This record gives sequence, C-alpha cells and structure tokens, in this order.
Amino acid sequence: LLALLAAWHLELSVLPFSEKAPLASVDLALDQLPWTMRLYKGNKEKSAINPKSPRLSIIVERNPQGATATGSQVFIMTSGSTGIPKGIGHSLDGLAASARATLDFYQWQQRDSWLLSLDPSHIGGLQILMRVWLGRGLCVYGGEPKDVAGALKGRVCQYLSLVPTQLLRLLESPDTERSLRQAKAILL
Repeated sequence: LLALLAAWHLELSVLPFSEKAPLASVDLALDQLPWTMRLYKGNKEKSAINPKSPRLSIIVERNPQGATATGSQVFIMTSGSTGIPKGIGHSLDGLAASARATLDFYQWQQRDSWLLSLDPSHIGGLQILMRVWLGRGLCVYGGEPKDVAGALKGRVCQYLSLVPTQLLRLLESPDTERSLRQAKAILL
C-alpha cells in the first residue's frame, strides 16, 4: 500500500498484481502497457533478526525497451473471461470519486472498519483500500479472501465487500451470524 501511495504521489501509473499471479500473466500485462520500472519482492538471504524467515527485498527492473508510462493511473487486469486479459486504466480522480460516493451513501464514520476480503490487485479490493484511506477508517486484514469466515470469527466489521461465493460461505457458517447482522452494509 505504501508503494502504491508513493507512486501516486510521484504521478506514476501502477499495475498491481497478486503475489500468486502467474508469471505469464505479468508478462502479458507488461507487453500491453507502457511501463518504466517494475518493483517486486524477492527473497535473497536469511534475515539476521529471524534466521528462519527470508529477508524481503524490493527488486527494481527498468524497462529494457525504454517505454515510459505517463499520468497517474491504476491499471487493473481484466479476468480474461471473454478473451485475452486486458489492462484497464483507472484515474485516481475516478477511483477517489467512486470511493467518496460510497462513503457518503453509506454514511461512513471515521474509525469505521472494512474487511479486506478481496484481493487489492483487483478493482474491488483496491477500492476497499481507497475507501478506508479516504474515510480515515480501519482496514481489517483477515488473511486469504477464501477464508472470510475465519477472518470474521469473533470480530465485527461495519462494512464487507464480498463475491457471491464468500457470502454463501458466511451464511453457511454458524460462527459469522453475529458479524453479518451487525454489519452496516454488505456490498456484493
């Protein structure tokens, strides 16, 4: 998230990917879009603080073709369900306007919480982060999106963004009824 905010501050375009994205998907996206540099995590050596844990490093790769992205946008890859996945550019102004409209509509209060239940490399997850950031709220990270029930066990978030499968799993789980009933809104 910090890298995303820093890039926006520098008026750079961003194309976020899940850590689990296949390399072929990343290469396909980079072939479609102009880019200047690529930042990604790499595990170099063992950490001196915790020898069992690899040290996290950021690797910077410059575009060998010299292309440069201009303007401050976020590119989100489509799923490819109707063909080849495509990068769709979203302006920061557009993302912020959508986030503010949602916050206003649902009467968001500062310090309200939203469960990060969707991957931020997709538009739904990115907008959760944008809403929480603009609304000065709390973003609750509960782990993998497929384990929303585990994330909500014993916890109440005022707002949830879910896909139908997640909602079905929550409705089938006896541990999440209280959380669902106490949510101010569930966006599907």
